[in-house]
Amino acid sequence: MEIQCPKSGMNVLVSGQGSGSGSGGTICVRGTVTDEDGKVGVGVATVVRVTVVPDHVNPPPPFPDAGGIDVVPVGTQWCARDVPVPWWSPAGSPCTAVAWVKTGSSGWSDPYSVWFNAGGPDPIDCCVGCVSGGVVSAADPASFSSWPPPPPPLPSNLGG
Repeated sequence: MEIQCPKSGMNVLVSGQGSGSGSGGTICVRGTVTDEDGKVGVGVATVVRVTVVPDHVNPPPPFPDAGGIDVVPVGTQWCARDVPVPWWSPAGSPCTAVAWVKTGSSGWSDPYSVWFNAGGPDPIDCCVGCVSGGVVSAADPASFSSWPPPPPPLPSNLGG
């Protein structure tokens, strides 16, 4: 499994913050599962559980807690919305995103984790690319907004 957003050391946009820094809020965490995570993609139910813990924690918690956000990947992509963060600040508060995968009736995998800052200057919105249902959209129209317009059609006297 791979956590694609947040990336290590990234400042992440926190939504729904309480009044003032230090209060919690939520972020999105998104990533991929791979065949190494089990029989992904062959009709076996797969669940990813995501949580955020305070500070840069190493090693991460070995087992998922009941307070995590569960998502079902579509294909190999997953996106957990509204993952609670314990704190944030305008300067960035250290946190660790942790994810586990469970395939079929197997137990939870070892944890996958990444350190990031909740808040901070120029934070990245990890919800960009997520669509409802916990799916990461591979073709988000907003991602093409900076592309130039397509060329005009060829004249009718040119054949191909």
